[in-house]
Amino acid sequence: TFTHYHPNGVKRAVMIFRGRTQVCYVREYAENNVLIAEGKYSAPGVKDSTWRVYDLNGKLLNLETYAGGALNGLYQTFYPNGKVVETGSMEADAKTGTWVRFTETGTKFRSADYQNDVPDGLWIEYDEDGRMAVRGEYHHGLREGKWLEFADGKAVKGTWYHKGRITKEVEY
Repeated sequence: TFTHYHPNGVKRAVMIFRGRTQVCYVREYAENNVLIAEGKYSAPGVKDSTWRVYDLNGKLLNLETYAGGALNGLYQTFYPNGKVVETGSMEADAKTGTWVRFTETGTKFRSADYQNDVPDGLWIEYDEDGRMAVRGEYHHGLREGKWLEFADGKAVKGTWYHKGRITKEVEY
């Protein structure tokens, strides 16, 4: 076990090594002695497994999953009230698959598909009542095909895209 200190004498980090390996469990602290991060290194500077990152008041900000030093797996961010801001999956430090974003009250705000950190696939936005407000698709980061806008659960506008450019608009 090694303990490192801030210049003011407050502990900065506690590092616990597993046997004679380079595997190290770490707890990092701010100068006010509040835990700000905890996780595991599989080698010097190579984050591994689940890391938790906290704000200066000790509230959870991020839940991050690493493999081989890169973000791989579940990634979540949190509001100060503890509710999830956004949740999704990372692969090689990039968003992949479906990501869901919520309002501070917990209402779903958006569901979006990503590939290599770029919107690619279904994109849905919701109104404050949780009803669909916008629905469309991205292809390699560009809007593609029919996008619909809704009000009170009914389609009110359709916009067609080809490679990110509007080709047609219709009011319903």
